[in-house]
Amino acid sequence: MSFALARGWRVPRLPVMGVAVGLVALSAFVAPVAPASRPVPVRAQPPVEVTEVIIPQAWANDAAIELATADLRSAFAEVYSLPTRLISDDAPWPAPYSVLLLAPDAPFYQRLVADGQLTPQPLGEDGYRLLRTTYRGVPVVLVIGGSLRGTAYGVFRFIELLRLNPEAYTRPLDLKVEPAVALRLVSSPTGENYPSPEDALRWGYNAVAITQWPWLLTFDRVDPAIYASPEDRAWVEANRARARAEIARAKALHLDVFTSGDVISFPNRVAELYRDQVGIPGEKPVYCLNRPKTQELYRAGLRELLRTFPEIDIVMVRTGENYPAGPVSGNPPAMRECGPSGNDPVAMVRLVMEITYQEVVVAGGKRYIQRAWDIGGGGFHANPAVAERVVAGFADRPNLIVSFKHTQTDFWRYNPPNPNLNRFAPARMVEYQSAREYEGKGAFPNYTAGLIANGPPELGGGGGLAHLVAGGLQAAWVWAQGGGWGGPVVRSYVWLDANNYAAARLLWEPSLSPKTLALQWATLRFGPRAAPHLARVLELSEAVVLQTFYVAPFARRQGAWVPNVAWTRDDLIFGADRVGALYQQAKSAADFAEALAEKETARQLLREMVAEMARGADLATDPNLADEAFNTVRYGEALLNALIDYLTGLFYYFRWVESGRMDATARSLSLRALDAWQQHWTVYTEQVPALSGVASLYQDRGMLQAVANARADLEGITLRR
Repeated sequence: MSFALARGWRVPRLPVMGVAVGLVALSAFVAPVAPASRPVPVRAQPPVEVTEVIIPQAWANDAAIELATADLRSAFAEVYSLPTRLISDDAPWPAPYSVLLLAPDAPFYQRLVADGQLTPQPLGEDGYRLLRTTYRGVPVVLVIGGSLRGTAYGVFRFIELLRLNPEAYTRPLDLKVEPAVALRLVSSPTGENYPSPEDALRWGYNAVAITQWPWLLTFDRVDPAIYASPEDRAWVEANRARARAEIARAKALHLDVFTSGDVISFPNRVAELYRDQVGIPGEKPVYCLNRPKTQELYRAGLRELLRTFPEIDIVMVRTGENYPAGPVSGNPPAMRECGPSGNDPVAMVRLVMEITYQEVVVAGGKRYIQRAWDIGGGGFHANPAVAERVVAGFADRPNLIVSFKHTQTDFWRYNPPNPNLNRFAPARMVEYQSAREYEGKGAFPNYTAGLIANGPPELGGGGGLAHLVAGGLQAAWVWAQGGGWGGPVVRSYVWLDANNYAAARLLWEPSLSPKTLALQWATLRFGPRAAPHLARVLELSEAVVLQTFYVAPFARRQGAWVPNVAWTRDDLIFGADRVGALYQQAKSAADFAEALAEKETARQLLREMVAEMARGADLATDPNLADEAFNTVRYGEALLNALIDYLTGLFYYFRWVESGRMDATARSLSLRALDAWQQHWTVYTEQVPALSGVASLYQDRGMLQAVANARADLEGITLRR
């Protein structure tokens, strides 16, 4: 096994339990080898001794421009060891190889046009143009934006070009870019806001999230008694203070602000005060939207939100699930307890949309995003017939966007592209997840650019971002982190960084190759010598994850909803009932062989991935990042091998049982795989946690008992209860 071969990490020899392990010889470790010396980046020879960055006077104190120019100065220092001077554009003459940040009303822009050195080209608000030209015989680089935000995007792209190829500073350059997706949201939907507004701007997004809006409402104009509790009042006031700080930070960078919320959500006191006027009282109250008082309170909350926080640009609403926090409780708008008129999902979501549109768009002058997400495969989110009934009559309403995950159901593989994304008006938004919640959440490599760009290869592709853009897609929301119910909790963001880099670039240029993006990301983070190896790690990871976490024959029969029967979910590994369900749908001779061949292919690709990571780590220019990344690959190697052997061992065990316990080959192979599982699991639980930067561990939810029961049966042992 390659776990101990890579860069000198010695693993103690583990005892062999039972039959000698034939699938993987875990005890055959080699002596550590001293790692190669780290390469030192070679700085390019600059054509000047100092670089001037010339900024319009009106932009002197702008936070976005300050951030962009600070990054540019750092890039010149790191790439060329070149100092940088910031100069206002009232200077009479630029120095050679100056970088000019321009707007159409800037003096240098007008001089360049007058001298015939610049032909004006129209730019959208977020568009930019990078151009190397001459100003009266002096070579200069122009960064022209359609707005301050567009100019900042242009500076960040120029920085990337310099880091990827230092010669870009002196070579011909004329690059005009407009984003393919107009509204680009990024956030961590289930945790603290990530990325920072500064990083969101660097990555090319134009909208970030603040605190969820149901947590910001006091309902004081309705009844001050709703938040009479000092403790509850302190909670909501702390949320409001945090939201104001989040808004100020985002607005300083010219980013739009959105806030999401589950409907229906009210402070707990609402149920106590209004009882059956709003729903069904009790320890866990049910709010009924078909009651006038509930509608009145919902309207009042939206009005308070926009009156208190007029800087909010977008209000997002989810109606398919409801997860309250603090002194707030809630439920979806359609509930059985609310009677026939209150239990019609289509009618209740349409009622939410009508009220929200009137308050947010018509009265508030804001944009409104309605998330279609709901549980299962037959509702608003997944079923075109239901979706068309929900949005009927809303198609021509401005400033309304309906949002769908890019998968037909949840963020699983073996999910076709969501058919609603290219089907009907109104405007549509697609949701992508960087930390795949059923596939490790970034604890180990799992590259998602191919899924965004091309769709799921296991289903023949289709539904890639370019196709959606051609169909009129107007917005995208990237979940940079977050999703699911639990862990693993990542401590290294390196693989999320790779996914977020690719997603951000694709929203501007959907035709970019995922392989090219992987190589560019790896070059930027690990240096050009290590980059091909790190890019290969990313490329391999997509197939490794698919073939480890899913069983192809089962997934094809199961369909889009829970195509892996959740034998792993979040950081939990379940027992024989769920693995048995996989087996029952894949036990024919052909399916059984396919399922286990798939797992052995995953093991081989995983071995190759670890070897590539080892080679790349020794060539990386950032040793700390390389060690951190390699530790997460070690984590993934031990975990994924354990999962492969666990499933393989149980599959052979189930086959042995169904043979009347007569199939000696199945018995032997089951014991062999379970021996291998034991050794991988021991490495994972006892040695991996000592590695710096690795995520929290997966947890047993029936696996250990399943293995113990299987081994006892295979060995003829009666377990004590």
